[in-house]
Amino acid sequence: MSEDMTGQVVNEVLSKKANAARREQEARVLSPARALRRALSRSADALWGLAIVADGMQQETLVLDVCLDGVPHDALVMVLDGLDGVTGAVVLDRATVRSVIEVQTLGRVTSQPLDQRPLTQTDAAMCAPLLDAMLGRLSANLEGHPAQGEYTGYRFGAMVEDTRALGVLMDAAEFHSFLVSVEIGDGLRRGEILLILPVLPKPEPATRPDPPRDPLSAKNAGRMQMVEARIEAVLSRIRMPLSAASRLKPGNLLPLPENVLNQVELSAGGVHIANGCRLGQMGGFRAVRVTFPASSKTTGPRVEAETEQVKAVKNPAKAMAIASPKPVVDEPVDIPDLPEIPGIDDFSDLSSDPGAELNIDDDLLTLN
Repeated sequence: MSEDMTGQVVNEVLSKKANAARREQEARVLSPARALRRALSRSADALWGLAIVADGMQQETLVLDVCLDGVPHDALVMVLDGLDGVTGAVVLDRATVRSVIEVQTLGRVTSQPLDQRPLTQTDAAMCAPLLDAMLGRLSANLEGHPAQGEYTGYRFGAMVEDTRALGVLMDAAEFHSFLVSVEIGDGLRRGEILLILPVLPKPEPATRPDPPRDPLSAKNAGRMQMVEARIEAVLSRIRMPLSAASRLKPGNLLPLPENVLNQVELSAGGVHIANGCRLGQMGGFRAVRVTFPASSKTTGPRVEAETEQVKAVKNPAKAMAIASPKPVVDEPVDIPDLPEIPGIDDFSDLSSDPGAELNIDDDLLTLN
C-alpha cells in the first residue's frame, strides 16, 4: 500500500472518531425544553419532596400578546428580574399554586377542590423558592449550550395584578415561550406553568470597554419615575390608654405640643425621610419646607413632650391626664389657617384636596 493511500485511511479513521465525539458531546448538552423539565422536577423534590412531573412541553418563539393568549384570569402572574434590567415572566395556574402552598403548610398535596379566593402577594412569596431554584438549575443544565446566556440570571421579582401589566414591563420583540403541563403529587392534581423569557439580541463585539452605566438610565427608569409616591407629614405622636382612644369621635380635640407646625416629620412607605420640617401653605396648597440635615433641627419642646408621654406609659393615672388634660370637647372650634411659606417655588404637583383631615392610625397622628 502506498504512503498516499495509508494517509487517506488514517484521515478517514480520525474523521470518524471526531464525528463520534462531537455527537456524544451534543447528546450530553440538553435542549432548553429538556433542561427546564429536569430543573422543575428536581427543584420541587429538593425543596419539599414534592413530585412534579412535566409530561407535556410546548416551546415556541412568539410575540408577547400571542404568548399570553389563553392565560386564565385567576392565574398567578409574576415578573422575573434578569440581568441588565431584562424582564421575564412566569404564570402559574391555581392548581399549581394550591399544591405548592399545601406542601409547605400541610406537608403534602391533597385532592381538595380549589378555592376561588383572590391570589395575593403571600401566595407569590411562597412560590418564589420554587421559581428561583428552577431558574438556577435551568441555567446550570444548559452549560455548553450556545443559548445558555439567554436563560441565565433570572429570579423572582414581584407579583402583578394581571397579564396587562406585562405589556408595559416587557418590551422585547420576541419571547421564548414554554408552556409546561405538569402532574403534581403522584397524580392528585394537574397544572400548567407558562415561562416567558425575552429573545436577547446577539452581542456585538466590543472594540473598547463600555463606560460605567448610569443606574438612572436603566430600561424601566422612565416608567418608575411615573409611579405615584405617597408622602406622609406627621405632626405629632400621642400615647393614650385604649379606654380613652375608644371614646374618640369626630369633633373631639387632641392636645398637640407647642410649635408643632415647625416640628413635622416626613415619611414615605414607612421609611423616615426628615425631621424638623415646617408645615404651611403656598398658593392655596399645603406645603412642607424641608431643611437638611434634618436630624439637627429637632428642638426642645418636641423632645420634652415625647419624654412626658413615655414617662406616662409607666403611670396609667398620669397617662390619662396627658391624653385627656381637659374633658373632651364636642363643639367645633375655629382653627386659623396655616401660615404662608415664603420663598418656595414649584409646588404645583402637591395635592390640592381641601378636605384632607387629621386621622389617627394606631398611635400616629398623620396628615392625609
